[in-house]
Amino acid sequence: MSSKKVLSLFSLVMINVVAIDNLRSLPVGAKFGFSLISYYILAALLFFIPVALISAECATGWPHRGGVYIWVRQALGNRWGFFVIWIMWIYNVVWYPSQMIYITGMFWKFVSPSLLDHGGVMYLSTVGLFIVCTIVNRYGMRISGMVSTYGALFGTLLPMLIIICAGAYQLYLGTNINIDISLASALPSRAEQSILPFLVPIIFGLIGIEMSAVHANDVENPQKTYPLAILISTVIIVTTMLLASVSIAILVPKNDLNIVVGIIQVFNYILQGDTLSYFKPILVFLVLLSGISNVATWIIGPSKGMLMAAKDGSIPGWFAITNKHDVPERILWMQCLIVAILSIGVVLLPVDTIFTMLTAITTQLALMMYIVMFISAIILRSRYPDKATYKVPGGMPGLCIISTCGILTSLAIIIMGFFAPGELEVPDEFGYTLVLIIGVILFASVPLFVNQREQNDIRFGDKES
Repeated sequence: MSSKKVLSLFSLVMINVVAIDNLRSLPVGAKFGFSLISYYILAALLFFIPVALISAECATGWPHRGGVYIWVRQALGNRWGFFVIWIMWIYNVVWYPSQMIYITGMFWKFVSPSLLDHGGVMYLSTVGLFIVCTIVNRYGMRISGMVSTYGALFGTLLPMLIIICAGAYQLYLGTNINIDISLASALPSRAEQSILPFLVPIIFGLIGIEMSAVHANDVENPQKTYPLAILISTVIIVTTMLLASVSIAILVPKNDLNIVVGIIQVFNYILQGDTLSYFKPILVFLVLLSGISNVATWIIGPSKGMLMAAKDGSIPGWFAITNKHDVPERILWMQCLIVAILSIGVVLLPVDTIFTMLTAITTQLALMMYIVMFISAIILRSRYPDKATYKVPGGMPGLCIISTCGILTSLAIIIMGFFAPGELEVPDEFGYTLVLIIGVILFASVPLFVNQREQNDIRFGDKES
């Protein structure tokens, strides 16, 4: 194996920023107004930073392809390893229809707003677009990966910068500011308790920094460079998403803001006038390109994790068959079928309701993975104290505090996610909660029934990857 280090500090930072910075959670954050500052700080301290620190330690100890799957399998055995890889796949499958709703919702908001409330049109466009993305991924991810990188840079970071500049300019003018900007308003209030469940998509917007962990040993001096990259990435991601959300709150009245198509509404406020309106189609196109390319790349990524499980014998070998491009086509079409079933919600419920429900289930499933990851980190440190080249500060007590903080925060957000935000028009709140409970239990319990390697489970300490 070559010892050449191929990534610079800047490259590693950009991998994190491009992977996590997103537009879809900005309108949700804007609902909190200026108090969003407090929520983002809490989310960073209680969840984002603990995930980053734990990922840094585990990645420098076990820098193998597979990331969280490898760490959990090493700590807890094959059964929990499969549970994690299943969760990583299924929460992405649940995420796909919500992302498709976000993309098609913005498209119809721009082209013909009346069709946004037409369930049949939304369903056909949502499923149809996902089928197109699936077909593209049958030919591998080289092209889609390149499109995703440029789509994220020009379709996410550029519009985000424009929104931040527009909010700053509006603040400079001092007119038509739709939020109270003061120290008192930066703190949470009781009046905001009804929208606390919107914290779920805010946390979801910060998920994924562990993805870069596989690159920890690809940089010079990883015990210093990787944590520094995590620190810089954290500052950039939290700052850009915070400033962009606050800018949206400044520009768009809270009662007018739609959590699905809020970005289009922002463009409408920014690009008023005959001259600036010509730029709107360009920005809308870039945002749509970013969303589509992001999905197109992620469609094949998590499916390869399931392919690994199939080759290991954890699920039926039928799923391990690939096409000539080495793509697990059967897994792709199976997740396409699940997306088609989940997307029926746009026919039965308002768009913002099904969007919020799918986002909540996605986040709850993802947080289950993080809970297992935090527990695994404690076990790995106790079993292999000198394995990692970077360690969470404070020794074993420091690691336990960080992990416990992450576990408790994850549990709190999981519970909070079962309740509908007060500002969301839900016809039956009990039914809303019941559907979420059934969905989470159904998706999370599948490994109990399909894992075929239970008899060959690696017991604690029997084998090191």
